[in-house]
Amino acid sequence: MLDELENKGNSAEMLLDSISETKMASLREAVDEISEQIKVREKLHSEMLSDIEKMKNAISNMMPPDNYASAELQRAIVEFRKKLIDAEEIKVQEKLNCFRDIALLKKEMREIIQEMREKESRASLLGDILSK
Repeated sequence: MLDELENKGNSAEMLLDSISETKMASLREAVDEISEQIKVREKLHSEMLSDIEKMKNAISNMMPPDNYASAELQRAIVEFRKKLIDAEEIKVQEKLNCFRDIALLKKEMREIIQEMREKESRASLLGDILSK
């Protein structure tokens, strides 16, 4: 009878270990996935800023010199300058969006890491209880 109780205790412990390990593996995968999302967002951010700078340079290169401009060319120059200002606004907006996106991803990662730590401590506690 004592052997039967020990076998049930061992199988219960093995079942809890298996469930705990499966849950921990999925939490680790979630952390890895979020880390990858952060890297992708940072890469996208860099690409967008680079593209905006290229666009600004292209606009600047199309602008005629101020000193030879007629009234019509002056209007065109003003439009080009507006486009440059718009590009700067887009750049600022992208910086803010990138910061927000990464902050949300990091918050989600911290929550998952906290859940992992709680699961590890619970599993450790259960393991200690079952082993007694």
